[in-house]
Amino acid sequence: MTDKRKWNALAVLIVDDEDYILKALMRLFLDEAFTILTARSGQEGLEIIKKNDVAVIVSDQRMPGMMGAEFLARSREIRPDAVRMILTGYADVTSAMDAINRGGAYRYITKPWNDEELRLAIYDALERYQLIAENRRLTALTIQQNEELKKWSSELEIYVQQQTIDLSKRNKELEQLTIKLKKNFYDMIAAFLKILELRDNFLYHHSLHVAELVDAMSTAMGLSSETRDPLVVAAQLHDIGMLKTPETSFLTDIKDLSAEEQREYAIHPIRGQSVLAVIEDMKQVGVWIRNHHEWYNGTGFPDRLQGEAIPLGSRIISLADAFDLNMSRHGYALQAVPEVLAQIRGLLGIRFDPRLFEPLV
Repeated sequence: MTDKRKWNALAVLIVDDEDYILKALMRLFLDEAFTILTARSGQEGLEIIKKNDVAVIVSDQRMPGMMGAEFLARSREIRPDAVRMILTGYADVTSAMDAINRGGAYRYITKPWNDEELRLAIYDALERYQLIAENRRLTALTIQQNEELKKWSSELEIYVQQQTIDLSKRNKELEQLTIKLKKNFYDMIAAFLKILELRDNFLYHHSLHVAELVDAMSTAMGLSSETRDPLVVAAQLHDIGMLKTPETSFLTDIKDLSAEEQREYAIHPIRGQSVLAVIEDMKQVGVWIRNHHEWYNGTGFPDRLQGEAIPLGSRIISLADAFDLNMSRHGYALQAVPEVLAQIRGLLGIRFDPRLFEPLV
């Protein structure tokens, strides 16, 4: 059971222009150890976080004067370590994405919320805030101790040996913190996938299928886990830019789309990259997503890259993406595999890297 006393010195700010929502949330957290602060507008919220060390910020998206995404973006400049969450309606997925992109929101919570789920989300956010703070503390402490070791190593050998033991213990603690941060990273990926599922069930399952194919192809090619793991993440999120694309284009061959639909479709890899650009560890993932519709002969989009100029990860995703889409059009019938592979074989050297066909089959 979580020891809530460790949150005594922490504050949670809730921003919403509706009084009844603020009152409902205050009642929900009435008996918690942490402090609840409230604001009725984004501007009022900014004034509060200037004066208070806020650990978690929960903001409504649709507010007069300043939308939630803008407020979270501005709050990030004041309290960069605060964990930010957005309250939004089921139908307002685009706004939730905007808050994640612009405001660095950790997650979104749909209205109407489930009290227990919201309570757990706040607990998780507080744990995340303390984890980051503790990680920084331990990192700073390690750096400080290393400097002390350099200073005294020539005179105090015994002291150095003892400090080395202490550092080993600290490093083990940091390893555990790294494991937790890695889990939070994959939880974030799961949140992105949930957004895809809310948008379209086919898009969600297609993303999972492509990720499985990319994992298998990468393994067959002998790629290291340092490359394979983020590449699988890129495959999971390769169509996240489709959230603003008309549903008619999900299964329709691009050549059968209208000129306007084709222009809209061609933007989705760029949108996908822009969603992830604010996350430092996801920049390479964003590059793979941007270029997964490039053709080997240079006639693809959005940058018309050719051959080896197309990142290898993008070429792998492109082949897996095409295979799964063609299989979906045949209802994933096993007897369709030879026909789909024949279609892909006919595009080797044109659309696809010929060397990737063997890992696919």
